Amino acid sequence: MDVLPTSFTLDNYASVLLDGEALAPLVNSALMSIMAVGSVLVLALFASHLITTRRNWAASVLEFSLFIPWVLPSSLVAIGMITAFDAPNPLIFGGVLLGSYQILPIAYGILIIPMMVRLIGSAMVGLDPNLGEAARALGAGPLYSFLRISLPLLAPVLILVSAMAFNDLVNEYTVSAFLYNANNTPLGIAIASGASSNDPEITAKTLVYATLVMSLSFVIIMLADRVGLGRTRLAPV
Repeated sequence: MDVLPTSFTLDNYASVLLDGEALAPLVNSALMSIMAVGSVLVLALFASHLITTRRNWAASVLEFSLFIPWVLPSSLVAIGMITAFDAPNPLIFGGVLLGSYQILPIAYGILIIPMMVRLIGSAMVGLDPNLGEAARALGAGPLYSFLRISLPLLAPVLILVSAMAFNDLVNEYTVSAFLYNANNTPLGIAIASGASSNDPEITAKTLVYATLVMSLSFVIIMLADRVGLGRTRLAPV
């Protein structure tokens, strides 16, 4: 049975881009990925700062605990989320996350924690410690020194790491298959469903999704690279 569309035209793109229901999976994935990347970026900055500045057993435990998702299959992460949050949980004030919109962005965040902590931590190690010492000698506090000196120097890495994490999440499938619901169907599920359909029109939408996500990933990486280079030129020396 031939399931490919009868023609490859711009009408297929119009049917996705101009139809709110057809475009919803891409929008859902983009929003949930942004939520996950933004939250983990703050966590990774804080954790990486502790790990690189406090060389003790507590920092080592924190570092290795944040790398645990790297050694776990994505399906096991999803099953762990289901097991932990399918009943009232004191960690979320007695709430239940299973079946909610929030559980998928949280799971996405767990997946990218190791990569972001590792890359941001490596960038922090490369910072010149003399800059921080000079700032403290001039009376700057730790927070002011970090915001005005360390953060601008880290900005190119933060931008590129965030772009890489977003591209990894925007078409994520395995965790999504376990945790999504009808209100937040992600792009990976829409593509998988369309690929298994015998309807040529649905297959056409799937091909459009694939093209759009490749284009989006390319644009994001190019913008991140360009903005990152610009931030490098503006960084203090």
